[in-house]
Amino acid sequence: MALAVAGCFTHPINGAPVVMSIEPIGGVVRGMPVMFRATGYDPDQDPLTLTWTWAWLAGGCPDVRDPSTWPMHAPSGDPLMETTTTVPAYLTGAPFCVWAFAKDRYGAEAANNLPVAPGNNPPVAIVSLTSPALGDSYPAYTRFQLSGLQSSDPDGDPLTYKWSFPDTQGTFIPCDVTSTTPDPDSTRCFRADLTAVTYTIGLIVSDSMLVDSPLTKFPLRVLADAPPCIAMSSPSFSAAFTDADPTIVNTISVAVHDDGDPFPNSAMPSHVPHFSWFTGKQGAPLDYIDNTDTGTLMIPANYNLTDTLIVRLEVRDRNMAVGDSLAGCDDSATFCASPAGSTCYQRVTWVINFDI
Repeated sequence: MALAVAGCFTHPINGAPVVMSIEPIGGVVRGMPVMFRATGYDPDQDPLTLTWTWAWLAGGCPDVRDPSTWPMHAPSGDPLMETTTTVPAYLTGAPFCVWAFAKDRYGAEAANNLPVAPGNNPPVAIVSLTSPALGDSYPAYTRFQLSGLQSSDPDGDPLTYKWSFPDTQGTFIPCDVTSTTPDPDSTRCFRADLTAVTYTIGLIVSDSMLVDSPLTKFPLRVLADAPPCIAMSSPSFSAAFTDADPTIVNTISVAVHDDGDPFPNSAMPSHVPHFSWFTGKQGAPLDYIDNTDTGTLMIPANYNLTDTLIVRLEVRDRNMAVGDSLAGCDDSATFCASPAGSTCYQRVTWVINFDI
């Protein structure tokens, strides 16, 4: 009798693939596209490699689901043991999650995910002087305009600006006093109200993540207030004083500069040099005849042709009152020295002969 051998044939159990890791290629910079690489293997050592699907979404990493349900997914091309994908820039401005799904030839699937928090780099504050031209020092009462537009953020974030005077006294003023539109945050203007100091302008910029830059300090050295300077050593006359007609009214005009600012400056009258005129006949006391903000004097026609006319001009700036002493000043066309405790004006005296 023959023996029959009974037996059964079973199919081996298919193991799911394994997604080993997901990692960025290079750094993750906010607001920039970033590439990720995923690697995996099949525990059954199937001869065919894995088919991949990528998915990404803003926010954290919830439980893995069917990748086709995610708003953003990218099936891979040819089957590979590893694959890459690029997450677009619009998603990298805040934390997001990346998934890699691997599937073997039998349809078994596995996934892994990586929560990503893009690094935030602090911005850099840069102050530049837009007016006047950059120099080593500036005249007293100079008007400055500064800009922070050269500041930058490594992550490309928009910036906000915080200006200050961290070490010295100062007050910002409107850059355009005639405009009803406020100055942009990136621009500030001020006028140096102190002299012989170094103003320090401070700027801090903040990015969209409210991260501040280090304080940037920008120094501006302002010179001591100097006396006004009469630009012409001799006056300009509208008519010849030797004219035979003594009824002619003559005009004397001079030009004056104060701390580098030209005269006149009608837009800033408080910064205009002030003029005091004196006239008289030679040998007689001089009469104070005019106190004005203009460098022009009208000579009345009350002199004889044989008279010698004395005209004196004194100029002072905003720091000198009308009654301040002239002690220690010389009659000259140069700056006079200021003895201790006294205030000097710039003073010039002209001797004008009426001889025919």
